[in-house]
Amino acid sequence: MKIGIDIDNTIAPTFKTIINYLNKKYSLKKKEVHSKKPSGYDLFHSDFNSFYNDWEEFLNTEKHLSMKPIKGSTRVIKKLSLKHQIYIITARNSKVKFQTILWIDKHYKNKFEEILFIDYKNTDKNEPIFTKGDLVNKFKIDVVIEDNLDEIKDIASKNSKTKLFLFDKNNQYKWNKKRPLPKNTKKIESWKDFEREIEKLENKSI
Repeated sequence: MKIGIDIDNTIAPTFKTIINYLNKKYSLKKKEVHSKKPSGYDLFHSDFNSFYNDWEEFLNTEKHLSMKPIKGSTRVIKKLSLKHQIYIITARNSKVKFQTILWIDKHYKNKFEEILFIDYKNTDKNEPIFTKGDLVNKFKIDVVIEDNLDEIKDIASKNSKTKLFLFDKNNQYKWNKKRPLPKNTKKIESWKDFEREIEKLENKSI
């Protein structure tokens, strides 16, 4: 199978880490539970473009590079890479490709077929040239794990046969609580859950 994996809040605890980083920068005490956005930008900025400057700054810090992967992801990805083709599909753009690959190689070196980035038409980073759904279609991805429900909906609208897993770590992510879920989508709360679901799909294909 071809498996597509998101980075931020799926294998990397980016949300928690950047909130801690920006709290220190702005001398604030914001908490994860106060945000309903996967980036957390609503805690510190009124618009995403303002936040993006801080985002790029964060990606160039040791705080980003020293992030530890979300529990279970390294073990499961290592296991899956032995039997399947694994792709990273991230909403990060190619401008931060270097920083992204540094972190990926530190924890998942040689585990992915390719790292697929999204590029945007404007500086507001709100109008992609192509979406994750387009990439899933182009690369014929069979399974996707993703924490952002909006991305899941986009993928589902363009890829009716792709099996989708909405990652809600320990049921803590405020931004993906809306229902109903798109067709072929299942919510999971851990990488152990994802491992079990892949095993079910493997057994079906035998």
